[in-house]
Amino acid sequence: MDTKTITGKGSSRRAGGRACANASAGKIWNDRPGFDIPGKTRDRVLEALHGSCTWAMKNQIRHDPPNWDANHGRFPSMQNTRSGKFMRSISWNLARMSQGLLSAARVLEAAGARREFIQEVDNTAEIGLYQDTRAQIYDPEFPELRGAIREETPICFQINPRDGVECSQGFLVKAWRDGRSADPLWLGRARDQLSWTVNWLLKRPEWPLEYVFFGWDWIGKPDQFPRPYADNRLRYRKPNSPVSFYNMALIIPVCQFVAMTGEKRLLTRDVVAQGDWLVNVMLDPQTGALRTPNEALGHHAETLGGQMGALSNDDGVIIALLCLERLKPGRGYMEAALRNADWWLRLQETPKLRAAIPATMLLMLDLARLTGKAEYLNWVLDRLDALLA
Repeated sequence: MDTKTITGKGSSRRAGGRACANASAGKIWNDRPGFDIPGKTRDRVLEALHGSCTWAMKNQIRHDPPNWDANHGRFPSMQNTRSGKFMRSISWNLARMSQGLLSAARVLEAAGARREFIQEVDNTAEIGLYQDTRAQIYDPEFPELRGAIREETPICFQINPRDGVECSQGFLVKAWRDGRSADPLWLGRARDQLSWTVNWLLKRPEWPLEYVFFGWDWIGKPDQFPRPYADNRLRYRKPNSPVSFYNMALIIPVCQFVAMTGEKRLLTRDVVAQGDWLVNVMLDPQTGALRTPNEALGHHAETLGGQMGALSNDDGVIIALLCLERLKPGRGYMEAALRNADWWLRLQETPKLRAAIPATMLLMLDLARLTGKAEYLNWVLDRLDALLA
């Protein structure tokens, strides 16, 4: 790829080898070009975006009618290097890939990428999100689950609340990307999923929980014979467990939906209580670090800064506090987010969990934009090589 065809001009203002604030404006954020970063860094990021989009377009599973494929829209997710067998993306990472593609399309479009390329990126994301609409539950046998998202495929019988967070975000990003021409389907699907989350899931006595199993498939051994669906009994995994902290990221799409539509009925006391719970239970009052009170998920927590069970892959729960701050200011959410970000600034080590690097970068970039402090942007730039590698 010739990056000159898509990058446009990059900024090269530097201070002591660092990206710095515009002294006259007192901020490091500009609406059009984004952060004030060196041109070479910008070119490298755009090239990485272009490469990721190209990979997705080349590797998305498509069917060619009449040779139908129920996996239409999914991507390779993980591969066993010894056997060569690979797992296809399930609902949450399919939605996350589609979100990334839609955002990348907007960035690359502004940078001058070819129109045909952008159209195919948008098309790839849309096909992926349509696959996720098939995982949404509208079965009459389970009226209490209307709008929820199955975790894996249209034929599985389990719900992880985090999957719905990603899918509703994907539907919202699609509506945002398409603007006035957006199909009402996307906001409607997001509304249904978020309504189920707010009006049913958060009211469960088992909340917070990790999984809802329904039909004949739940934790442990499934029934040898499917029981009558009309029974509608449900099973829960890890009910009332703080280890399900990452589900608090559901605050993000709720706030996004309210901001996009003006419909405030979803921003209930139960949603706000999730933010309070995060601040009061999950944040260390001395350091500002996220922590697990009892147990830790292996792909979320590690020892950082001498603190066991420090959560280095938080799935965006601190960004959720920033979303709440925008709609419910003055409750201490911004201060809590800054305490957590400053803990990351003081931390000398880089987390070993790869997923933790971009998750924290997004928080730092948001805070750089909101506060105008270059330290948060510099934290990201110092770790950019690790991310792109």
